[in-house]
Amino acid sequence: TETMRIHGSGAITAPLQPAFSAVPASDQDNCTGNGTEVTVAYGTEIFDKNSDFASNTFTAPVAGSYFLNASVTVHDLTSSNTTLRLFISTSNRAYMYEADPAENISGAGVGSFSITALADMDAGDVAVVRFVMFDSTLSVDIQTSGTFFQGYLLG
Repeated sequence: TETMRIHGSGAITAPLQPAFSAVPASDQDNCTGNGTEVTVAYGTEIFDKNSDFASNTFTAPVAGSYFLNASVTVHDLTSSNTTLRLFISTSNRAYMYEADPAENISGAGVGSFSITALADMDAGDVAVVRFVMFDSTLSVDIQTSGTFFQGYLLG
């Protein structure tokens, strides 16, 4: 099994180096609006270099520092939605981004929110993306366009 390749140009690639990119397979309707936390559903893998991503969850194959990035685009936002929290939750800790969605919505009630984390993970630790909206009984929808979860091992 090839584990590392040194190209004639000097570039070094490792085909089993943990790296993934996933997007939703469909919109996630009527998710949250009353403070109920939901796990963002990622049904389509763009790539998964070491087969470490499944069922909305990245599982670290080895201990190390992992760069994780997520973006969630929601629609049906109104000015009643006043607090949004987006998390990358790992086995060790949760990384949180908090925003007032009313400040970020378009005229169509659409807003995108992103979070990045440099996470310390042990072998077998997991990472998922969670989303919660407060201060309104109105639910919002997570749309496929503009929603993704990506990550890779730094070392």
